[in-house]
Amino acid sequence: MLYKLLFSAALANGLGLGLGFVTHLSLASFLDVENYGLFSFVFSIAVMVSLFANLGFNASVQRFIPAIGADDSQRDINSLLVFAQSVVMLASLVVSAVVFILLYYFKPINTEPEFSVYGAGFVLAFILSVNRLQVGILKAFHQGFLAICFESVFREVLFLLIIWGGFLFGVMLLSASVNLWGYICVLISLVCIAQYVIAKKYTLSFDARFTRVEVIKWLRISMPIMMLAAAQMLMHRIDIMMLGFMVPMEDVGAYGFAAKISQGATIVFMAGITIFGPRASAFYHAGDVLLLTDLYKKTQKFMIFGGVLICFPMLLLYPYLLNFYQEYQGGLYSFFVLVGGYFLSAALGPASNVMIMTKYEMVTMWVTFGVVIANILLNILLVPMLGILGAAIATACALILRNFVCYLMFLYAQPFKS
Repeated sequence: MLYKLLFSAALANGLGLGLGFVTHLSLASFLDVENYGLFSFVFSIAVMVSLFANLGFNASVQRFIPAIGADDSQRDINSLLVFAQSVVMLASLVVSAVVFILLYYFKPINTEPEFSVYGAGFVLAFILSVNRLQVGILKAFHQGFLAICFESVFREVLFLLIIWGGFLFGVMLLSASVNLWGYICVLISLVCIAQYVIAKKYTLSFDARFTRVEVIKWLRISMPIMMLAAAQMLMHRIDIMMLGFMVPMEDVGAYGFAAKISQGATIVFMAGITIFGPRASAFYHAGDVLLLTDLYKKTQKFMIFGGVLICFPMLLLYPYLLNFYQEYQGGLYSFFVLVGGYFLSAALGPASNVMIMTKYEMVTMWVTFGVVIANILLNILLVPMLGILGAAIATACALILRNFVCYLMFLYAQPFKS
């Protein structure tokens, strides 16, 4: 049953990432490398903003709801969801506005995009924040396949329809700004549909009441998870964000293309944590450490086996892909390094995820921040010497180091040691 769920989640993740590849191949076909680099840069900033604005609730609901479910308390679940959605929307408006106003006045040194790019970034960050929380809620209710569809599959399909529909009707989306706004339209439609599904399926009522004690409890756990999730994403996005200030946008575009395609190596890892997270939390709260440990080992085996099947064909095929995208040849070796980093990290299993789901989020947060600082320092050191390859090396080292430290904690920390 577990492997069936894992393969189902891997299929959904693979479909979403596959469609994402087609989307970015389409963008690379219509945009020049500079505009593609600008799109990647602004999108990365928006993703980071959405993580901070979520305040950790997109992950913490996956821990709270299974625990509440044991008591079958619909009121507690309803109160949590209403509070989380209200706070996230308010926080995302404030944080998005501050970040993109600052970016408008302190532009990346290598380009000067128009105001509409920053306006699109502001709206995109807000909508991504809401969408990210909705996906977390669906995962908490064990709707992993549906969550992945809202997180990637549906948005990629609709965005592809916009890109190629415009082409067929003679409307060429040739700038980063226009494509960002097209992506925003897709997200708005998905957010509305997902909210309807959540409200109808789980009888969400906005007549919710929550106590000060409950709010403090939710924030006390969610805030460290937010910092942790932001630090995790920094490891994946800090390279593009820093490159936007350190190298020409053409190089950012070549690297961003390689980074996007290399994410195919994360298919089995993302599938693993989608299924593993809520179940790990349920086993832990039930005090069943043996089942939790067995779940970890099976998920790790799935990640190693699936990683081999996916990563090696990717390494062989990517050079042939670049024959059709000559402008992006500069990212070839960065691609090899990133895929290797993803595989070696995934081979250690869902180490960071198990620590988050079992009340070790504070320790994991500090480990992650330490690794992020090391990543930033490596970028500062290596990018001037090696260019975009230096950014890839820094990111791969950070991914492996973080999961290795969490894996050691999982092996030697109580109660898992027993």
